[in-house]
Amino acid sequence: MALYTVTISSAGSPDVVSLTDGSTFATLAVSAGRGPKGDGFTGGSYEASTGVVTFTSNDGLGFSTDDLRGSDGTDGDGWTGVSYDTETGRFTFTSNDGLGYVSDDITVDLDAAVQAAESAQQAAESAEQNTINLFDQFGDQYLGPKASDPTVDNDGDPLTEGDIYFNTTDEVLKFYSGTAWVAPEVIATTAASEAETSANNAATSEQNAATSEQNAAGSATDAQNAQNAAEAAFDSFDDRYLGSKTTEPATDNDGDPLLEGAIYWNSTNSALKIYDGTAWVDGAFDAQGFMVGSNNLSDVDDVAASRTNLGLGTAAVEDSAAFVQPTNNLSDLSSSPDARTNLDVYSKSETNSKAVALAIIFGS
Repeated sequence: MALYTVTISSAGSPDVVSLTDGSTFATLAVSAGRGPKGDGFTGGSYEASTGVVTFTSNDGLGFSTDDLRGSDGTDGDGWTGVSYDTETGRFTFTSNDGLGYVSDDITVDLDAAVQAAESAQQAAESAEQNTINLFDQFGDQYLGPKASDPTVDNDGDPLTEGDIYFNTTDEVLKFYSGTAWVAPEVIATTAASEAETSANNAATSEQNAATSEQNAAGSATDAQNAQNAAEAAFDSFDDRYLGSKTTEPATDNDGDPLLEGAIYWNSTNSALKIYDGTAWVDGAFDAQGFMVGSNNLSDVDDVAASRTNLGLGTAAVEDSAAFVQPTNNLSDLSSSPDARTNLDVYSKSETNSKAVALAIIFGS
């Protein structure tokens, strides 16, 4: 049995009431009507498989509906047609069920996609043209391997002072001075005593340039990759071979500090210059192994082998007196009879005797 507490007071004055169980209660106000207002439902969820909606609250109350789906209706006929408005970019769908639907403008995203594609194509074409320009610039400066001195660059344009190419006939690197092709070996011969220590640096620079060229050529199958590789190769080459200049440069062609082994062609003095790490010095190559014209072949390693290579045979070492001189009219033959025998001819006296005999025979 529940226990209820009841307080009763008379109007205008408090009273104390004792109940039959002997308890004493203070006077309390008695109010009739509803209790405090709750927070209401705070959320709801729908279960598609059952058709039931479930409500939740912070008051500890919950409520779930019955299946709200009802019975299935009659299937509609579906869409019976569709049309497209080219000005608005919208599709309009029609049906026999009294339903209709108009789509949003589908050209909004399409225009953006077309614009993006056009931008990408322009970027690709620009990258391709940049690559072509870079290869053209590189090809105008380094003309590659050739059997003889070229008179124009690889595009058929006039040569530029400072152009270089590798002569496959002489196996030497040549520089264009502005008027003629100059082989570094010639410069090296005359300046070897002044820049002997720079020879290895020049060889290293040449090797680095060749490596950079190979790296650039190996990337030509892809336009973008080719551009990146070509730019890197050309920059590496450009950092070492600075081209033709009238005065000694203080930085490389990119404005960066000079690299040890960097080279350039001094067009004022028509000389190759090499940077040794602190200053520009005259370029030179090791002259060992080269023949000097003024030595008149005295510097060949094997004289006998040289004669054999030239097809001279042993006659080349005989004194001139051992040979018949044209001015002596064969008077310097060691044996005239033997010479006539070898030539199968008669002497003057023998010829006269033969002539007399013939005259007698024929009666003249």
